[in-house]
Amino acid sequence: MLIDRNNIHRIAISRKHIVQVNIAYTEIGDTHYEIYGSYSGNGGGGFFYSNFEGEFSVSDDFFDFEIESKNSDAVTIFYEIEKARLSFEKYDDAGNLETWSGEGKQFLENGKSLGDLTEAYSELASEDLIIDLQDLWNLSFYID
Repeated sequence: MLIDRNNIHRIAISRKHIVQVNIAYTEIGDTHYEIYGSYSGNGGGGFFYSNFEGEFSVSDDFFDFEIESKNSDAVTIFYEIEKARLSFEKYDDAGNLETWSGEGKQFLENGKSLGDLTEAYSELASEDLIIDLQDLWNLSFYID
């Protein structure tokens, strides 16, 4: 595994046990860093990448991204991030996202309730990431 699990940031947002947003991402680099991530939720899912300048790209295929650092491990990083995201999800026999997995539910238990929404963020995860992505992704979830 290239990424230490402690360096995978998580955001989970649920509405009555229905996955609204499930994000796993990591930052690669020090002062100047790239962000590699995977998301899913109400309306779809995919991958995202942010270059050193903080410019985001979203796609359902991470091979579409022009990785600025030319990181030879980029494919493996995206696979590891996707695997982390999938660990929070439960799918039906037809392959449709059904609800949160046990691990996802446990993570959400540490979140906060806002009306019918429950939000949970890992220690270093930021709501700003959703704001950066929401105009680019295919999910029906937005923060005002």
